[in-house]
Amino acid sequence: MRKYKKRIYVWTSDRSNFTGEGNLSRKFISKLKKNYKINFIKNLNLKKSSFLHKYIEPFFGIFQIWIKYFSNKKVCYLNYLPMWNFIIFLILPPKTILGPVTGGSKKNENFFFNNFVRSFFFPVFYFITNLIFSIRYEKLIFSTSLLKKKLFKNSLNKCLFDFVYLFFKIKKKVKKQNYVVIYYKKHATKNYDFLNKVIKNEYFLKRNYKFICVGEKLKNRNIINKGYLTEKKLYKLLSKARYVFGSRENYFSLFSIDAINHKTQLLYDRVDYKKIRFFKSMFLDLKKVKRNKKLTISPKDLLYLKKINRVYDAYFESL
Repeated sequence: MRKYKKRIYVWTSDRSNFTGEGNLSRKFISKLKKNYKINFIKNLNLKKSSFLHKYIEPFFGIFQIWIKYFSNKKVCYLNYLPMWNFIIFLILPPKTILGPVTGGSKKNENFFFNNFVRSFFFPVFYFITNLIFSIRYEKLIFSTSLLKKKLFKNSLNKCLFDFVYLFFKIKKKVKKQNYVVIYYKKHATKNYDFLNKVIKNEYFLKRNYKFICVGEKLKNRNIINKGYLTEKKLYKLLSKARYVFGSRENYFSLFSIDAINHKTQLLYDRVDYKKIRFFKSMFLDLKKVKRNKKLTISPKDLLYLKKINRVYDAYFESL
């Protein structure tokens, strides 16, 4: 007998497959679809890099959600959900299902103003958000574990972390070519000074490696800019590449996970292996490229990922 699906009204500002926010919302929606019939609340379709899209459009979405809530509809709010933006968590309707909470705490020594805001304002914002979490929400999902240390202890038991791990899906290895792939997006928490070390590294120069940038363009004559690629084209490129330039603020970003899925190693200036739970052989110090170890994906790693999937399956079943 076919299972009857209840209707849920979902607002999301980004469902594209070439941004992190878009992919998070797509994955969340795919999980919701197992138990709900999805109705999307209309958004403004603003340019994704614009100020209005990032900071104004979410409040338009919240207004639309309140309209559905007063009509006694089940509602869900997906992206934009950084933990510092306590206003969003405060003014959403009661019992709103939330998408993954995002954000990190890493600073960038090259951005004084950004670091000033993060050092003096974010702790206050996080404190207010924690109070709201304690009072208003029964269950919370976080895209990573980066904000775990920012949460009140009494809130930890209502939180699920590392939603991004649902993106792990290890592919078969194909023949690799001498490519280093870089994902570039202008952001104050990202520091790309290390990139110059990679491009000038003797190991890559002697072997005529190609440096291919996806995302926003980098002005460097040694880099081939591809722009934003469709998911299919990106996966094809990653499957051929030997290395990917790793972003230091998050070892398991969506782009890093895509690289691991295609058995492409991530390059770093220095790897803090204590912060990496699994797939350790996929992370590589630049100075160790010459004596690269064999890639290994252990059964223990795969079992851990299956456990994460079971936890989230149970969560979505309970909604």
